[in-house]
Amino acid sequence: MNGVLNIFKPLGVTSSGVVLKLKKMLGTRAVGHFGTLDPMASGVLPIGVGKSTRLFDYFLAKRKVYVTEFTFGKTTDTLDSEGQVIATSDVIPTGQQIVDALPNLSGVINQVPPQYSAKNVGGVRAYALARAGQEVELKPKQVEIFKFDYLAGVDQFTHRFEIECSSGTYIRSLARDLGQLLNTVCYMSALERTIVSMFKIDNAYTLESLEQHITDFGLESLQDKLLIEPQRCIDLPSYTVLKTDRTKILNGQKYYSENFPKGSFKLFLERELENEREFFGIATSINSASGNALKIITNLH
Repeated sequence: MNGVLNIFKPLGVTSSGVVLKLKKMLGTRAVGHFGTLDPMASGVLPIGVGKSTRLFDYFLAKRKVYVTEFTFGKTTDTLDSEGQVIATSDVIPTGQQIVDALPNLSGVINQVPPQYSAKNVGGVRAYALARAGQEVELKPKQVEIFKFDYLAGVDQFTHRFEIECSSGTYIRSLARDLGQLLNTVCYMSALERTIVSMFKIDNAYTLESLEQHITDFGLESLQDKLLIEPQRCIDLPSYTVLKTDRTKILNGQKYYSENFPKGSFKLFLERELENEREFFGIATSINSASGNALKIITNLH
């Protein structure tokens, strides 16, 4: 079994908890998620199964879309609804004031991660230090906000937004920073991830619907019906080795070409049958005295 599942993570469950349930459901330890969602968040959680779990690094640069709610007038230590209130303000912005401030948080920005985050500080997770009462100085990270749209006011204090952003963006930090721009405090009170690259919430499977599918059609049906081929999930150029050189790659022999794509690329091997090829993994090329040599980065064979 090999491929990627589009799973809907419900509220109140960790991403690791979803992975644990899938390991039991699928009967394999080779299961891993491509991008954590906090327990208070729901939505799209791409899950690698089998050798596809090796492709985690190639999902890091994907665009993501969230629908979120920010509540103004108070904030918490975690910048979300699960934390303890640490500050309040009587300044409650109007919807128009919020709309006018959004361009300041669009485009390429430097964002400081939340104190309660998985950032490493001297080999220790920032959230572990925060829980121990230690405040650490986290360095700003450059992220890109492609879209920051105001959707609606939920009530006097809470407003809903749709945000399209680069990987590594903290929506909780956007709530904090938007509050500061409006001379108040703010926290993230709801979050749902609706898109991760090609994975959309409209065709995501809940754990319950996946279990029902297995009951109805059998575990073996996942490969053809639900698992998405890993090569379809990675936005890289491709290179195909002809069947006459196939054994060179399989045997780990040197292979040279002047036609490799620049940077990393998806490597395919032509099969004996005409017009058929298989996805071998991720590769790049290195310069050598004998020419451009193929270098395998991630082997999925």
